Amino acid sequence: MAREIATNAWYLIPLAVLLLGSTGGCTSASETDSTPPYTVRDSAGIRIVENNRELADSVWHTSVEPLLELGHEARGPHLFRVEGAARLSDGTIVVANSGTGELFFFDVSGEHLRTVGGQGHGPGEFGFMVSLTVLSGDTLLCYDQTQHRLSWFDRQGDFVRSVQVLPHPPVYQPTPIGLLDDSTVVVYQGMMPLGAAGPIRIERPVETVFRYTVGRAEPESLASFPGIEAAVIETSARAQSRGVYFQRTPREFGRRTAYGVARRQLLVADTDNFEVRAYTADGNLIEIIRRKHEPIPVTSADVHFLRESQLAGASEGRRESIGEMHTRLPDPPEALPAMDPMVLFDADDRLWLPKYHWPPDAPYRWSVFDRNGRLVATVHTPSDLDVLGVGAKSVLGVWKDEDDVEYVRLYELVEGSS
Repeated sequence: MAREIATNAWYLIPLAVLLLGSTGGCTSASETDSTPPYTVRDSAGIRIVENNRELADSVWHTSVEPLLELGHEARGPHLFRVEGAARLSDGTIVVANSGTGELFFFDVSGEHLRTVGGQGHGPGEFGFMVSLTVLSGDTLLCYDQTQHRLSWFDRQGDFVRSVQVLPHPPVYQPTPIGLLDDSTVVVYQGMMPLGAAGPIRIERPVETVFRYTVGRAEPESLASFPGIEAAVIETSARAQSRGVYFQRTPREFGRRTAYGVARRQLLVADTDNFEVRAYTADGNLIEIIRRKHEPIPVTSADVHFLRESQLAGASEGRRESIGEMHTRLPDPPEALPAMDPMVLFDADDRLWLPKYHWPPDAPYRWSVFDRNGRLVATVHTPSDLDVLGVGAKSVLGVWKDEDDVEYVRLYELVEGSS
């Protein structure tokens, strides 16, 4: 699953500049359905758009081979812990390489142009870079998780300015969602507490979204939403000897909430349902966009596959403790989540939402909605590509080889079923 939340990690929702080509053309079985493709109604001043189909009539997929692959040492720097990549208006590709705290610039042919940034505490330097966002005018915005600092760069990579988003109770790990305007940053609490008290249970505590205003020390509460669904379980005997009796861990196939910002609105997607809710800068709900979704049951084979994958990816020293923890986990939910926790937008404010990626070897399937909330396209992308952005008929993302070496790949978008 793309960008899965680790037990003791935060999850940053990426904001990408995306552009999809024509959405006309393809024929599907849904064209014979007598049900209207969508309906719009008003409920107490809230606009509700109901899309009555799971698939759009327009279907796109990526080319079999990538147009471009970045990361070969003969043509540029080695990529390590890529946290973002985007294409600028002139075709330049910028890669946020968190492993070195640098931004790499490549031309349209994949040749390395320049490197900016680096690890450090000075202007334009990073402790732990975790995101890259392209703003209007090809302005680049990066976030440093350890220094709680947003930094702006121009299209050439020259440092412009920075703003700190300092922790403040109860936001001890502020994770930016996006910018409502030039002086307002929207954040959420980006870390799940691991400690817990009994009894054994499934819980989903609320998490609050805050806004930071430049020049103001304290954040303002905007709204609260369901957080990460977790299982509270007894610790192992070894841990009990140190006086810890319960622990909190993300539930298998659990629900969570994704966030994004567009048109000076906060967009919130609970993965339990295929829908997005739009809120004003004051936290008022103004719109709900939904898409038909048929729940998919979680089977014992699904649970077995997930656990075996976790064991295979763990170090030899941790496999025993992970296997023992599996014996204490509660039953998973009856159905898979409806979607992955990602909210993406394109340059025309079209909304991109991914169906829950399961099984892992299946292609990703994205639903694309126009400014009015109508489902206008379905896009299939490779199962092993972590999508970071979409350009004019192209998809940009991270791919790893069998040794987990990272490459940034650019694929062509092709209309028609894959």
